[in-house]
Amino acid sequence: MKLLSELTTGSQYCYSFIFNADKHESYSCKLRKLKLKVPREIAMRESWLTLHYPDNFPRPNNLRELELDLTLEAGESLLFFTFFIKAASLLSRFRARIIYIPALHKQYVGIGVRILERAAREATAGFVHKRLKVVKLIGFTGRRTDYKLALHLLEIGRGSLKKIILQPTNDSHGIKIKRVTLIEKRSKQLEAKLPPGAKLVMLYSFKFFLAYNFKYFLNY
Repeated sequence: MKLLSELTTGSQYCYSFIFNADKHESYSCKLRKLKLKVPREIAMRESWLTLHYPDNFPRPNNLRELELDLTLEAGESLLFFTFFIKAASLLSRFRARIIYIPALHKQYVGIGVRILERAAREATAGFVHKRLKVVKLIGFTGRRTDYKLALHLLEIGRGSLKKIILQPTNDSHGIKIKRVTLIEKRSKQLEAKLPPGAKLVMLYSFKFFLAYNFKYFLNY
């Protein structure tokens, strides 16, 4: 494990890597690039139940790039995973690929998300990352979940951030004009909150680009 600098992992190993960090300390501190394919059940269970910064959390002191692949119910929070950014003091690039599925228990989602978001904000209150330069959110919808994550990342990265990239993707229900309007609204709100020297970049798929222009054709 002495020469290990990159790691991609998924399934239950993600749980062990995050919540049994001492078992992986011998190599996790040497990683320069980490990709976690977080299983649906772990993203759901841990983002709901872990309301405070874990005492035994990975210390990726050498990490430069972090990628997260996540599947969430609409409305669940992503802020728990920003603890990684706080822990990785040398991190310069963060990417999250988000896939949403319909919420099964909508009446409980709002309460859990509000509690978690408050806990995450308190845990990172006043924290400014000195190395984070590029943030990319793939699957951006403008929903509360990824909008709050983007806001939180702008706050954390206000001392170093150069670019935040938002990439909407096609979902199984197609691209609706209402969704295009929400993404446009959220991107403008985020642009207004950019730290000095940072810029926001939108990456549209061809289908999304057509829907975006069709919206303006209807309004013409």
